[in-house]
Amino acid sequence: MAQQICFGFVYLAEGLTAWQLFEALLPRKRKLGICVSMYALCYLAAFLMYQTAGQLLNTAAFLLGNVAILWICYRCSWGTALFYSAIVSGMMMVTEWLVAFLLFQITGQYGSFFQSVPQLVVMVVISKLLYFLCVRIYLNVY
Repeated sequence: MAQQICFGFVYLAEGLTAWQLFEALLPRKRKLGICVSMYALCYLAAFLMYQTAGQLLNTAAFLLGNVAILWICYRCSWGTALFYSAIVSGMMMVTEWLVAFLLFQITGQYGSFFQSVPQLVVMVVISKLLYFLCVRIYLNVY
């Protein structure tokens, strides 16, 4: 149960970070309520899928969910939606893998954070802060 709560916060942080990026880069074409509902629907679906799917399928769901959010809520082409979704998915994957690798270097056990809630919390907090930082850097460079 503690892992599900932790992952619930992960998806909330990922959704808010994606929201920040997309709002800064693209004009919205739908009302705020529709966009909030779209984010909630896509990230809830990804969260539920994560409970039964592996990391690769989860990343694909994350990518497709963000494409759907961009296409429905923002003024952009399919190519732009796919491009920004790939950027967000890539940043998210790299930051998670980097933190998992660093934890492996410290603990000597890859994936040990799945058996230990305190290690999971450390991994989540560090990877999501790093993800947020990458998005902020991207926005400042762009």
